[in-house]
Amino acid sequence: RRASAAGHRLQRESALALSAALDLLAEVQERYADVQALESLVLVLDRRAGSFERLREVAQARLDLGEGTLHEVTTLDSERTELAVEVAQRRRELRVARLALARLIGEPSSAAAWRLDPWNAPAGVPAGERTWVDAAIAARPEILAIEWEIRAREDEEVLAGRAVLEGASGGLDAERDGDWSAGPAFATPIPLFDTGGARRERARMLTAEERHRLTEAQRAVVEQTRTALVGLVGAQADLERVVHDLIPLQQSRRNQIEEAYRVGHVDVTALLFADQALQGTQARRIGLEHEVSSALYRLQRAVGGPSAFTAVVTTAHPSRP
Repeated sequence: RRASAAGHRLQRESALALSAALDLLAEVQERYADVQALESLVLVLDRRAGSFERLREVAQARLDLGEGTLHEVTTLDSERTELAVEVAQRRRELRVARLALARLIGEPSSAAAWRLDPWNAPAGVPAGERTWVDAAIAARPEILAIEWEIRAREDEEVLAGRAVLEGASGGLDAERDGDWSAGPAFATPIPLFDTGGARRERARMLTAEERHRLTEAQRAVVEQTRTALVGLVGAQADLERVVHDLIPLQQSRRNQIEEAYRVGHVDVTALLFADQALQGTQARRIGLEHEVSSALYRLQRAVGGPSAFTAVVTTAHPSRP
């Protein structure tokens, strides 16, 4: 029983080590997504800066021809300067995010100038909520660690019930009184005051405490899994609407106003508003992409890691590799 309890606790420590490894993996994935999002945002801001340069050239040409106003040129110069400050700020944030990622992957002194993979939208989440919850309950190492501890506690309950026999011994005694004689000998303590009841009760209470911890951990896992699943499904739906509906509409609106501005039908203010709206939508797309990635990594962690996540996906879609 002592060997069994020790073996169960070794299994518990292995599960806790796996939990720590999954925490680190999830943190690395989150930081990777941060860098991806910031790189995409910097590209959008750079394109916007190029657009401002072109608009500024048009405004200056109209002013030179006497068709524009100095106010338009000054306004564009002001917006261009503000955008340059924002680009510099985002680049600093990107550098800090890369340094954080370098520390997490064990290269804190590296240049952190790796080329990251472009962001790819994950496939739609298969299966229902119950499937994900069942997978999490079965695979989460935190739950497995408590289950192994319960087994060890149950072994200790049995040992506590036999504690009254501690010190008992048996063997063979021989003596000589003229002739040699030999026979079995036994020694056992007589529990006059300590019958082992207190130790048995303590062992039962410790086991009951672990069972309560198991219930609490299972409830937390259910909540984490359901929350991550809701976040991922919702973020994917929002991203699809922004990409397929909102961005094309904003781009078309901006192009129409820019054409009207070139021929003098509207002033630069209308164009700036259209450009800001498009820029805001593109930034929202990047934010939703980041939200989708974060929710995906949270769901992976909630169900017990990428392997458990892949097992659910494969079960739902057996044809997938």
